[in-house]
Amino acid sequence: MKAVIGVPGYWKNREEIVKQIAANNEDFICAGSTLMNTQTQAFFELEIYEHDPDLKISYTYCGRKTFTDADIAAVDRHTLTVYIIGEAGSPELARELIKAGGAVLNAGGIAVKVESSGIAHLKKDWMYFVKNDELVDLYKAFVAVAKSTQFYLSYGMQVLGYPEGQVFFIGEDGLSRGELQVLDVFLISLLIDEPKLENDHTFALAAEKPKYTLKHVYYDKYPEDDLFFNPQGIWQLRND
Repeated sequence: MKAVIGVPGYWKNREEIVKQIAANNEDFICAGSTLMNTQTQAFFELEIYEHDPDLKISYTYCGRKTFTDADIAAVDRHTLTVYIIGEAGSPELARELIKAGGAVLNAGGIAVKVESSGIAHLKKDWMYFVKNDELVDLYKAFVAVAKSTQFYLSYGMQVLGYPEGQVFFIGEDGLSRGELQVLDVFLISLLIDEPKLENDHTFALAAEKPKYTLKHVYYDKYPEDDLFFNPQGIWQLRND
């Protein structure tokens, strides 16, 4: 499985990107279309694209919680975007991808968008993930949550090697009552605790909180060749 992150910047050409990666990172070198971590021997494919006038729209949507108008304007001024393509499907591989993104940010990148989940990050936030290196930071870096009229659904857990989560709202009025916290805590617990879950197991934030019944289903939101596809399926949480 592959995962892709994009890093826009103000470089003049590919040659400048290669030079800046080498000059600003102790552990990364770039040769042709390959980026390598010399300490861990992790390899990544690089694809470089010219200025995209629609990129600001993508970042406006995917980074709406953290990006200001000035941040979006900075993205819009990009000259090139470096797309980093790496192996995915475990926390260890995800950590390597975070480091690779940090290497390109050190070389002049200005932001990061995870193409495998549709979440965008400011440079300072991604560099915090590089430095902090905690499991919860992997979740923050790669996982996005979308809201529909009846549920919250995660995207990006496939990068970490875990199923997505889908929590349905309680009641028939389609209103959310803390289900986002339920989903976040449930998914983070998958990463940290690695519980052995089965259908009809239950999950709750606390004894006095609503109890959700679990059901594992096949991932049918995107086709199998899509970056968003999760071969691990989805854990659905319902309070019926």
